[in-house]
Amino acid sequence: MKGIDVSHWNQVNDWNQVKSDGIEFVYLKATEGSSYVDPKLEEYYMGAKKAGLRVGFYHFARPIDEANTLSEARHFINTVRDMPADLPYVYDIETTGAGLKAEQLTKLAGLWLETVRLSLGKVMIYSYSYFQKKYLLEPLTKYPLWIAHYDVSEPSFSRWKEFTCWQYSEKGSVNGIQGNVDLDDGKGLKAVADQKKDYEGHWAQESIEKAIKAGIMKGHTDGTWGPNEPVTRGQLAVILDRLGLLDQ
Repeated sequence: MKGIDVSHWNQVNDWNQVKSDGIEFVYLKATEGSSYVDPKLEEYYMGAKKAGLRVGFYHFARPIDEANTLSEARHFINTVRDMPADLPYVYDIETTGAGLKAEQLTKLAGLWLETVRLSLGKVMIYSYSYFQKKYLLEPLTKYPLWIAHYDVSEPSFSRWKEFTCWQYSEKGSVNGIQGNVDLDDGKGLKAVADQKKDYEGHWAQESIEKAIKAGIMKGHTDGTWGPNEPVTRGQLAVILDRLGLLDQ
């Protein structure tokens, strides 16, 4: 799939022209840090959806510590939860924050990704080639990779077996957009986005989705839910606790 990613720094004048120029998907900047919301988010979301583009959201990280990372995750969740996405939710990490080491950055990235995954669904991590190689370690390879690497025939990255999306230019030209725009090759994105949840079509699907949205029950780390798996006593205790029935 051919795509772009934009924020308020990009002037999008006509989303229909964007689609007619062969663009199939767009990633919109949603949030940054623990309080910032991109001022063009809602406008661009409505325009892109109306034009028939697949839409996803990304969060620009400002890593500090676990408490701040959870705050950033909650901020992102609250910002986009009422705007249905067609693509995995993205954690964009490009800085070391307060001089954090690779192990620390990897842990914080995993915390954000898991928090968002358990609340909203599929997630993906974004970074540029040099940063990914130096700071994003093995534990993160269970998540799809969106890699930025310009002016090369193939992107360079380590630890991951393959990329899901490749940002190959920051100087693209697309009809309907004034000025340069990032261009993306989503070669593996369609397969990830179209992968069905294992509870789709299940007789309890509606109740399962309500339980997930309410934060009462959560799926496995590999993205599956296991709708026919038995519930252990320990899991039942956690469910009752989340319902607030154990504090009476």
